[in-house]
Amino acid sequence: MTIPDVERWPELATRLAEARAAGATFPLPVVERIVGAHAVVDGRELLTFCTNDYLGLGQHPEVRRAAAETAERYGWSTAAARGLTGNSPWHRDLEAALADFLGVEDAACFTGGYLGNLGLIPTLAGPGSTIAVDEGCHASMLDACRLSGAAWTATPHGDVAAMERALAGRGAAAGAGEEGEAGGKGGSDLPSPRPSPAAAGEGDGAGGAAGAQGSAGNPPPRTSPAATGEGDRAGATRAAAGADRWLITDGGFAGGGDRGPLREAAAAARRTGARLIVDDAHGFGVYGALGRGMAEHAGLQAEVDVRVGTLSKAGGSVGGFVAGAHTLIETLRQRSKPYLFTAGLPPAVCAAGLAALRVLAREPERRRRLWEITRAAHDRLRALGFDLGATSGPLTVLWFGDADRARAAAAQLDAHAIHAFPMLPPFVPAGKARIRLALTLHHTPADLERLYAALAGCVR
Repeated sequence: MTIPDVERWPELATRLAEARAAGATFPLPVVERIVGAHAVVDGRELLTFCTNDYLGLGQHPEVRRAAAETAERYGWSTAAARGLTGNSPWHRDLEAALADFLGVEDAACFTGGYLGNLGLIPTLAGPGSTIAVDEGCHASMLDACRLSGAAWTATPHGDVAAMERALAGRGAAAGAGEEGEAGGKGGSDLPSPRPSPAAAGEGDGAGGAAGAQGSAGNPPPRTSPAATGEGDRAGATRAAAGADRWLITDGGFAGGGDRGPLREAAAAARRTGARLIVDDAHGFGVYGALGRGMAEHAGLQAEVDVRVGTLSKAGGSVGGFVAGAHTLIETLRQRSKPYLFTAGLPPAVCAAGLAALRVLAREPERRRRLWEITRAAHDRLRALGFDLGATSGPLTVLWFGDADRARAAAAQLDAHAIHAFPMLPPFVPAGKARIRLALTLHHTPADLERLYAALAGCVR
């Protein structure tokens, strides 16, 4: 006799039912096809503002051809980790090309940006380390801090002074009464974590986000090896790294569209002796004269110790990367578990990334045109009366505040066959409802006029 699913997993069934009742579940639309800025989503033809293919490289003929030809020659799967048969010439060449494009010594590729952060932080930081991370950083960065076992604090979004206090051991002032202001996915997808018990002097860093786990329905984090006396194999690696303080921010925040305070963060890192890590997923390829991202845009190429990014946005492919000094990257190759124990990216994916980097370097006018589209759209949306907050780039956020207004605007867009991403409670705090629009090189003037017409009447 087959046991009913609800009886087999009663606790999970209860959690799911509660989440559905609270509106705290994500629909997973089926996207059958994307051509330019138009997609077939659940059988409907829509104008989409949900793809982060900012420079149009995901559909570029050269990128598609490189992937197809490499798959034909090599096959699709590496079928093994990098240390076995998962390391092809395309992996080697992609890492070298990324380092060259970014103007750094070396780079390591991971199968996703999430794994890049999970592979970076626990390798470099652990018991005895102190981390200050902006609460608006991507969920992967917050998870990485939690897994590291370090004393870590998620500080209020954009508050560099709080980061400096946390690193100096003078208390984090981590916004205990607020949940995920206008930051990235750490602050938008889930309520923001509180300071770790280790940072507060209450226990080990593995309990770092205990404050976040309840409302998000996540299980509480397990006790870290530091607390159980089991030790940490990466301890020698971290000692060799020469730093036990880490300041982490996004280059551009996904939840609010705002830029990270890189100049202030770099100054705070200097004052506290911390290393500066910037997750530049939304800046790579888009910001800077050469497209190197927020560090180049801010004139801080030499001040950012570690850059994390992804090829899945402006990079026209998929996969995460960490870039910086050769010693740092070689340490990840030798000690980072997500790098060592995950099958390598398909060579065809690496070939697509290489082709995209060539186009990025060869066609700077793509960035110029994207910024023309972005500035014109921002001017028009503000003229229509929309609050864009601190939005500064193609990832554009319309702030509504009231959830009913944001929900009504999303329904209005849907009625006009426009695909956009509403961010509503409980995934963002009450009073912080918004709609996120990703502007890309695919969007034509006619597409944008259609957007403006659909939004008419949605302003207060």
